[in-house]
Amino acid sequence: MMKKFVLIIFLFVMCLSFSVHAQDTVNLQTKLLVALEPMVDETLAGYNAGKSEDYFKHFAVSMKAIATPQVFKNMVMNMWKKKIGEFKSRELAEKKCSFNDGFPLLVYVGVFKNSKMMISVNFMKEDGKYKIMQFRIDPEKK
Repeated sequence: MMKKFVLIIFLFVMCLSFSVHAQDTVNLQTKLLVALEPMVDETLAGYNAGKSEDYFKHFAVSMKAIATPQVFKNMVMNMWKKKIGEFKSRELAEKKCSFNDGFPLLVYVGVFKNSKMMISVNFMKEDGKYKIMQFRIDPEKK
């Protein structure tokens, strides 16, 4: 009888532990999405507007060497936008994301005027605030 009681208590404690961990994971994911998605929105607005300063607004200082009007013109406008057109909408590809506090990664299926693409955004912390480390637009992987 005592063994059954101990087993039941053990199982209860384990279930409670998993429940708390799952809740912490959901809380971190929600916290990250609230903090990071506005930066993604503003970057894509800069893409559509053709304004490098808006596009690079949330990039990390360590990315300053590539966050220039010339890189924006050559890579973003002449390479991406000419081919895929304006950004229309996005949907989070949650299973491809990494919701961790240090270097989160958000991945979306993005709808552009001429095609669907994968949008991958890597973040890092700089002076305690999240900044974009990399913003990629790639062909959609099925």
